[in-house]
Amino acid sequence: MKICSQILNKLMKHKYGYIFNSPVDVIGLGLHDYYNVIKSPMDLGTIKSRMAENFYGSPLKFSSDVRLAFNNAMLYNPKGHEINALAEQFLARFEELFRPLSLKLEQEEPPKRVHFEEELQASSWDHGEADRLKNGERSIVDRDDSVDMVARLIKFTAVRALFQTQVFQSLRISH
Repeated sequence: MKICSQILNKLMKHKYGYIFNSPVDVIGLGLHDYYNVIKSPMDLGTIKSRMAENFYGSPLKFSSDVRLAFNNAMLYNPKGHEINALAEQFLARFEELFRPLSLKLEQEEPPKRVHFEEELQASSWDHGEADRLKNGERSIVDRDDSVDMVARLIKFTAVRALFQTQVFQSLRISH
């Protein structure tokens, strides 16, 4: 976690790091919709506090929060906005700094292999369906039904897109 701390310090001490070093001042900046858009606020100062409390059990959890901080900034601020551009640059710099550690972690921890049966048991898939298929019975949803369902979904999507286009055009004409 020492490397994570070093990476975090580099980001925080950057010339524009102050922008991401503390929680967004939603009230002071008048961002009334912030919490409607951003469901999990995060900033580098919070990450630093969490590191001091040994909150992160692994560098991957640390990296997840760092990415969240910058992704939140890019999500809330539209492309072309200076905060969006800075967040994008900071995220790229973070990935560059974190990559060697990430590669090292991948080498140390080989991926866990899960047998199909275990994966099936852990999934939300209908387990009765799996038994029926193993015994050679037909699926609950016949292939013809699923093809029909896909066709209806495609048609619905096309109609919705056409409707949205017409609404958008009518709004442009009326203004």
